[in-house]
Amino acid sequence: MLIIRSLAFNLVFYLSLIVQMIFWTPFYFLAPRHRAWFVPKFWSRTSMWLYDKIAATKSEITGVENLPEGSFILAPK
Repeated sequence: MLIIRSLAFNLVFYLSLIVQMIFWTPFYFLAPRHRAWFVPKFWSRTSMWLYDKIAATKSEITGVENLPEGSFILAPK
């Protein structure tokens, strides 16, 4: 079952990626920068939603309260 879910997720993920690239590329390059950020945010949220629904897994981000305020470079070990 794990292999089937993995293959299904990969198939849908890459199909979604190709469709979104074709659809969003003109908007991304022609829109102002603050509006163009919609494209990567939408892609990442769509990918995580597919991951959650097809692969039946959850992702969890912990330790956000330990991040510094303002700009920083995150370099995990």
